[in-house]
Amino acid sequence: MKRFDPLGDMAGLMSLQVNMAMMAAEAASVISMRMMGFAGVWSIPPSEAWQMVDEKSRALTRANGEATEAFLRGKAPAEIASAAVVPFRSATRSNSRRLASRGLKKR
Repeated sequence: MKRFDPLGDMAGLMSLQVNMAMMAAEAASVISMRMMGFAGVWSIPPSEAWQMVDEKSRALTRANGEATEAFLRGKAPAEIASAAVVPFRSATRSNSRRLASRGLKKR
């Protein structure tokens, strides 16, 4: 059994909050770029709509596995939540970078 460590637990919570805030900001930018892409303003590939749906099930499956593993290893609640956030953060980061590099649609 792990001993209570207030500083370690606080650091884990702060790390979780930072990752979730970054994920939220990246998700907002991805949503904006995709909506502009569907409106014909932003350059997106034709497969973007399908990829948008497919990536969510993949991230959810991965997050479930990571969180379950952390739980079974007896990790602290903040560490379990952080393990679940990692796959979603990875997806939002890569989507944000990928879509931002495409830029506005050229006429």
